[in-house]
Amino acid sequence: MNSNDWYWIDDNRNKWSKDKYTEQEAIVFSATMLNCHDCCDCRSCSHCNNCNDCSVCSGCSGCSMCRDCHRCYISYHCDGCYYCSDCRNCVDCRDCCRCSDWSINPERIISPRIGSRKKQTTFYFTDDKTQIVCGCFVGTLEEFKARIEVVHRNDEHAVAYNKWLKRVDDYRSKR
Repeated sequence: MNSNDWYWIDDNRNKWSKDKYTEQEAIVFSATMLNCHDCCDCRSCSHCNNCNDCSVCSGCSGCSMCRDCHRCYISYHCDGCYYCSDCRNCVDCRDCCRCSDWSINPERIISPRIGSRKKQTTFYFTDDKTQIVCGCFVGTLEEFKARIEVVHRNDEHAVAYNKWLKRVDDYRSKR
């Protein structure tokens, strides 16, 4: 472990503030960083770079104060996220998945456990944009409706999805 006036620095240029951490703590945190480079005050991360004060993240770049994120590129202005995946432009998000190009944190509606997977489906929206995340499907509201038609036609799962989507439309029209 090397040091300068302000930081404890490991061989991958990850660093920990001397104001916050002892050298022993920096050594312990360094051991929890798997293939991370140029991160500051992070711990228990893997394959990240240029992150700041993050923990338990993987494959992220430019994150700040994030927890349990995966492949987020928070250098695009994400900040303070939790449990995100493949996100861009998020701010203060929770439980997001594959968000992209949101200029603000979107509203969301989460379904009960429905469909063939008996899992929740999440509908993200702003005045300008929609996104549905359902299992491995990620797309717009219109794309999701088309996918239901192709996959389920008029079976019980299509009925459940469409009933939930009607509630989503009703909610949005009343805002």
